[in-house]
Amino acid sequence: MLGLGAAVIAVIAASYLCFGFLFTVTLFIILSVVYALVFHWSWCVIAFKTIPRDLHALICYIKILLLTRRYTKKNWTMPDIFHYTVEKHPDKPCFFYQDEVWTFKEVEDYSLRVTSVLRALEIRKGQVVGMLVSNCPQFPALWLGNARLGAITPLINTNQRGSALLHSITIASCDVLIFSEEFEPAIKAIQSELSPRLKLYKFSHRQLNSKIVTKQDESPFTDFTSLLEYTPPGPWQLADAEGFSGKLLYIYTSGTTGLPKAAVISNARVTFMTAGVHVWRMNKRDVIYCPLPLYHTAGGVISVGQALLFGCSVIIKSKFSASQFFPDCIKYKATVAHYIGEMCRYILATPPSASDTKHQVRLIFGNGLRPQVMYI
Repeated sequence: MLGLGAAVIAVIAASYLCFGFLFTVTLFIILSVVYALVFHWSWCVIAFKTIPRDLHALICYIKILLLTRRYTKKNWTMPDIFHYTVEKHPDKPCFFYQDEVWTFKEVEDYSLRVTSVLRALEIRKGQVVGMLVSNCPQFPALWLGNARLGAITPLINTNQRGSALLHSITIASCDVLIFSEEFEPAIKAIQSELSPRLKLYKFSHRQLNSKIVTKQDESPFTDFTSLLEYTPPGPWQLADAEGFSGKLLYIYTSGTTGLPKAAVISNARVTFMTAGVHVWRMNKRDVIYCPLPLYHTAGGVISVGQALLFGCSVIIKSKFSASQFFPDCIKYKATVAHYIGEMCRYILATPPSASDTKHQVRLIFGNGLRPQVMYI
């Protein structure tokens, strides 16, 4: 092999001396191709077959870089980016939830109500407003409204109780906590151990545009939903935040190796993760089925982000159901679905039905799919 290498170097040197630089470069390329075909022919076959995939990946990466560069120059945050999306199609469905349909304009108006209420509660840039809220269309609107003030939103796992819940609230240094009414017993159980400066507000899910009903509530916590219903949307304005690279959310680890840890999610990271999935095979006409919890990155950022950044419609489920997966996709005319972990195996384990083939799902994306399930 050393002798062959020495011979090649000698030939190239002689070629340069006799025929010049351009001829030598051409000869070097030809010899390299011949060497690769003779000694690494299997690698060449694989490389040739994967050229379309690699070129597509390169084009997608360039699109992501251009998108993030644009938002970096504008220094926009997610509420600003979402407003840009709303202006394109205000009356298009943004979120489907049970029998509710929320348009892009309705979601933004709700977030503007949140901004007005939180501003009245003296929430300012850099403060922390935690959310322990179940899946619903208001979920993204709540943290969008908070982000418009430059405040940060920890998305707390709704399955946490006791010390884990106390830790998640405390480690984020929450100034305010908004929790769904079904978690009131969990909050009461740890209330004595919470910081006395922490303000607690109960959130009740009510359908959009439902009639305001004043009811006697014996709960010691102020009803955040009532505050929203009696507060008109404020005027839209650019977010008073740290900008595109600033903190947006805290999303917690699962806590399998100890107490949950809060990961910082910036506006830039949300954009990069969401665009990374979208540019590969999606378009703005897609309807995305999301049965995942919105307090995690997969559902709360990547799925929801398809609506916020790209104008897709997103179907929000209160929780995953294998038997309702394809019937739901048929009901809402979903074209894309999001999975994680063992969900696909659970769906395959359901008895065969007509809904298995009547849906319009053309793409399913996620992570954690085992080869045994993928190639069944």
